[in-house]
Amino acid sequence: MIWHLKTEEGLQQETGYSDYPRCKRIHDEFKLKVDRLVQLFRHEGPADESVAAVTGIAGNWLLSHVKGDDFRMAASVKSRGVE
Repeated sequence: MIWHLKTEEGLQQETGYSDYPRCKRIHDEFKLKVDRLVQLFRHEGPADESVAAVTGIAGNWLLSHVKGDDFRMAASVKSRGVE
């Protein structure tokens, strides 16, 4: 996941994507959430609640992020002739 976010940010910077600052902030906030979830999981172990939190937050965020932000970025990048 971290690789995906870094690669995406690099492409945004490389192509001058105008929404880069907002996307970077969203990525950074998500990384903090994931770090908190990792700590919860380490502290509580694979309890039902911690597993549900990890899958719910991470899964929902990734789906909404890909469907929204990533699709918009891809359209912008393609409009600039970058494949």
